[in-house]
Amino acid sequence: MSIMMVFEAEAGISEVDFRKALVSSGVKDFYVNGRSIRGNFPLSNMYFSFQSESIEKSKINAEGYEGNWVVGMRCIFVYVIENLDECRRQLKNFLVEISRVSAANWVLSFQYESIYATRDDQGIRHFLEF
Repeated sequence: MSIMMVFEAEAGISEVDFRKALVSSGVKDFYVNGRSIRGNFPLSNMYFSFQSESIEKSKINAEGYEGNWVVGMRCIFVYVIENLDECRRQLKNFLVEISRVSAANWVLSFQYESIYATRDDQGIRHFLEF
């Protein structure tokens, strides 16, 4: 069993901002291939896979989220069950860091089904523990 959290961010967030947030969150090494970035957080071994989105894939997929912005990137975070608490801490830290380097709106969901956190004109809001 694995836990997959999905991060969808507004168009305008840059790959540079994403990389800055990763590095600030402790990621030292990642693999870049075109419009995608993959790697692991060193303490938890939580895997991430970033993909910048094209116009035809620009709608928000998180069920129940009512945002009126266009998605510019998606990132999947896959928890390592044995390191669940550390994965949570590192993902929360990443959300703080990405919000620090970019003003873009975002939504974090569990497999697009349940909304766990958002960043919008009301700031960062957590709805469920992740």
